[in-house]
Amino acid sequence: MDQVSNLPVSSDDEDERDRQFNAYRYAASEGAQAIVLEAIRSPLRVETREGLRKNKRRPADQATFEMTINANRCR
Repeated sequence: MDQVSNLPVSSDDEDERDRQFNAYRYAASEGAQAIVLEAIRSPLRVETREGLRKNKRRPADQATFEMTINANRCR
């Protein structure tokens, strides 16, 4: 059975929980771009090592993949 908590919720917690995904965010600084590049390469290495991907992504799909990771890392 779910119980309702009567504890007050701070506005910081609400903002963090309710923040919406913004697909148009991107890493602007060189340091942030390096982190995003590593975040893109990491799953690609896993796909290669584990043999999870048999076919190469189409260029448009690769660009979407990279933009999605970029936007997620900039949250």
